[in-house]
Amino acid sequence: MTPIKGLSETRRLTRLGKIRLGIKVANQSGAEYPRAVDYFVLPDELKAQFGDKPKELPIMFLSDDEPEQWYKAYSKSRGLVCRGDGERAMALVDMATGDIASRDSKTTELRDVPCCTATCPIYQKKQCKGIMNLQFYVRGTEMLGVYQLDTSSVNSIININSSLAMLRSISGRQSMVPVTLVVEPREVQPEGKKKTVWVLQLHINMAEAQDAAQRRLGAPVVHALPSPETDEAPDDMYTDDGVADDPSFKPEPRPEPKPRHRRTNAQIEADAALASKPVESPVSAETPPEGEIMPTEADIEPGDLPVMDEDKGDDNPSDLPFEPDEMEDSGELITPDQASLVGIWYLTEKLDINEVARENGWKLKDIGSLTQVQFEVMKEARRAYIKGLSVEFGWGRKDDELDRPLTVDQHGQAKAKRTKNLKNA
Repeated sequence: MTPIKGLSETRRLTRLGKIRLGIKVANQSGAEYPRAVDYFVLPDELKAQFGDKPKELPIMFLSDDEPEQWYKAYSKSRGLVCRGDGERAMALVDMATGDIASRDSKTTELRDVPCCTATCPIYQKKQCKGIMNLQFYVRGTEMLGVYQLDTSSVNSIININSSLAMLRSISGRQSMVPVTLVVEPREVQPEGKKKTVWVLQLHINMAEAQDAAQRRLGAPVVHALPSPETDEAPDDMYTDDGVADDPSFKPEPRPEPKPRHRRTNAQIEADAALASKPVESPVSAETPPEGEIMPTEADIEPGDLPVMDEDKGDDNPSDLPFEPDEMEDSGELITPDQASLVGIWYLTEKLDINEVARENGWKLKDIGSLTQVQFEVMKEARRAYIKGLSVEFGWGRKDDELDRPLTVDQHGQAKAKRTKNLKNA
């Protein structure tokens, strides 16, 4: 057999169906639209195994490719009319007017256009959103293939990206590692009003993630994911107001941005002095203060791991002696990848980041609120901590090897030492 170059060697996974985050309901005019719900809406073949309204699903990604993510605008009559990455977009344009095609457009063409959310009228009218297409295998099912789930929730997209970054940093990959996809409540304050929304999150079992890192034998066979279905918008994208070219669509006015707090020169100089401060031995034998939340390995969530103020026993921002805006604006914040790294130091290497925060007088809400300056201080504390463990357990790590991650055996030694210190305190 003579293969066709560029075709015969291509492999593609089968898409079995879609899992949704909403159900169809009717508005006052009788038109149907999707309404977001607090559970996964499953195809019939999965309901017998997981029930009608499951809030979590055991899944596994079959590819190391990152989930597809684009800004997308949909039309009720034409489907997807624009897709962009924040810089450039491909838009279906009315050739007569130069605007995005509507139901009345006679002749249209696809055009490469600028994609800037700050100036795009479609985005400003909330008719365009960032959308993630997740494709995964549902563990425990008989059919091998992937299901697709779409979301336009900013919190869900950040959660999934952050969790996958952490998974890759632990296992060296995201494929073939068992994880759990959950839909869980989160309190937000759009336009200053508290409300509860349901967002996606990945729960990672640390033991399974570390085991996957040890099982990386040879190069995996690469199968391409099927192209995501883009004919319809995610179920959590629309409201009962309608869609892009629906005449009844009346987007709510966007609130004026809140004024940003600027750091003073004194604050900048104080942080710089803090960064140059020599770090004392961070290995602490103190019992965590009463009320301090110590997450289990099932609670990995990069933006939500607790870093507590010494005088407070609750990680609710409303109970802290500062306003959230002041916390968020006190310097450039760390990236999601850096937050994941600090989470690994805390959960698997047992670095007492709460103690580091208290020693330096930081009042922080969580890991995600660390500034870049504070991250560097935390990094030096971790280096001193690893150096101490290396001497105690005979790892023989040199100074230029202190930033390397620990092995599974070294994780176990660090955990045993932490447990022993707490018992002897």
